[in-house]
Amino acid sequence: MMHCNIQKPTYSRILPILLVCLSGNVYAAISDYCETTFVDGATAHGNGKIEIGNSPTIYNNPDGLLAASNEKEIERLNCDGFGACQISNTPTEPLNLGDFIESANDENDVDVDSSSVTIGGTSGPYKGNNFGTINVNNGGTLTFSGEYSQYLIKEINVLENGNNATLNLTPGDYYIEEIETYENTIINIVGSGDVRIFLRDHSDFEGNTRININGNVGQLLICPLYTSDSAD
Repeated sequence: MMHCNIQKPTYSRILPILLVCLSGNVYAAISDYCETTFVDGATAHGNGKIEIGNSPTIYNNPDGLLAASNEKEIERLNCDGFGACQISNTPTEPLNLGDFIESANDENDVDVDSSSVTIGGTSGPYKGNNFGTINVNNGGTLTFSGEYSQYLIKEINVLENGNNATLNLTPGDYYIEEIETYENTIINIVGSGDVRIFLRDHSDFEGNTRININGNVGQLLICPLYTSDSAD
């Protein structure tokens, strides 16, 4: 897990996907720390913890080692081509990107049923870039408009009956307080730019959630910003 020290995080858990260093220069701090912070598909700084749920796989990691000094059941994590991942006992440098930005419109809720819904932009029923709770049901497809480069969201919930839901993220920064996904959720990166997802609270990517699985790994940064909690 790429770990950003924005609100004094205590530990993070690995997601069941590949997370890699962001390419690009939107945040100068990212390029400054890239070589020392985002050296692997999963990293932690200080006493940060890489904790494994289920049996995820990291693809295209440079070796079978992950930069961290603390882990839990890491033998369940596979580094593709190297077998079970191991920790290097050498944590990475922390990265400071400033304060988390909260949504200013927590009543702007969105419900996505089995249809396709696009949010953001300057027209349509779901205008703007500040949202409250976004619920996605079974077979629903949620797409973020490319008219904004920043989205502020209270919650994204792929409901427990939301098998085969799809989230399409256009390039930009996504400040999400909490996200929960379930069985067979697909999260796509749409377009040629970079997507940065900043998470404030406990978030879960469960049930074979697939994120950017066929995309350019350099387009994606997921950064947990916890004060005392974690992401699964």
